Amino acid sequence: MISKREKLLVAAGAGAAVILFAIIMLVGNYTECGLLRTLSGPDSSPRYAAAALKEAGGSPRASRAMAMAESAADSAENISQDERKLVKTGNISIEVKDYDSSVKAIDAMLKEFDGFILRSSKYVSDDNKAVGDISVKVKPENFDSFVSRLDSLGRVKSKNSYINDVTEQYIDLESRLNSSLRVEKRLREILTIKTKNVKDILEVEKELTRVGENIERLKGRKKYLDNRIGMAELTIHIAEEKNIVTGSYKFFERIRQAFRGAVNAFIGITSGLIIAIGAALALSVYGILFFLLLAGIKKFRKK
Repeated sequence: MISKREKLLVAAGAGAAVILFAIIMLVGNYTECGLLRTLSGPDSSPRYAAAALKEAGGSPRASRAMAMAESAADSAENISQDERKLVKTGNISIEVKDYDSSVKAIDAMLKEFDGFILRSSKYVSDDNKAVGDISVKVKPENFDSFVSRLDSLGRVKSKNSYINDVTEQYIDLESRLNSSLRVEKRLREILTIKTKNVKDILEVEKELTRVGENIERLKGRKKYLDNRIGMAELTIHIAEEKNIVTGSYKFFERIRQAFRGAVNAFIGITSGLIIAIGAALALSVYGILFFLLLAGIKKFRKK
């Protein structure tokens, strides 16, 4: 049996454990809320704000980024299909009879579908046929109809379309942007507090500059995504049809090439003979002059 003294010892130990646990919880809550009290309490000043920012900068950024990414993923899963952020792209390859007239037809279609040409390139192939690529932008809801209209330009050799869901990325971007805007607002409020400590003010201004640069970067990324989401992109490859060569055409083409080869060979041989004859005549003239010179020298010596 447990004596009364042992029961008292057990009760005292349990009480001490409860008191110790309560102390640990109070210390943890105080530490966790310290930064919030510093930034939002009635005694806020650049000195306290600078210290708080320094402490916050030392915390693991990877953990915060992971938490924001997980929050964005959860939000993306709860969004309906109509509200999702989708980037639509595609490509089509068409063989046409005339390149320039096809480009004009595409330009007319784009006006009808509220689209525009983003970039284009053109070159001439070895068989003297025009080939080129045209990248166009159209509204996502007009994408499929526009592609179907392109079938009328000529023979479609290939056609592909792709959809990239950027909902999670977009929500995460908005979350980080809103968070940075809130921090920027609070920093500007802190700068309005009068203080004689220039060092603390400079630290807050330095942090404000960094946050401002991050906001501009996030805004640029968001604008880029908005442009890709708002307008689908299609790359159109156009190539003029190659001439169909028949058997009779091949026969006469071979005769023509053979005749041209014979003429070129004759011209080459004739040119070679003319050059050889000219060289021989020149050498003969030099030889006669040299012979006359030797004869004159011998005659002069005899005198």
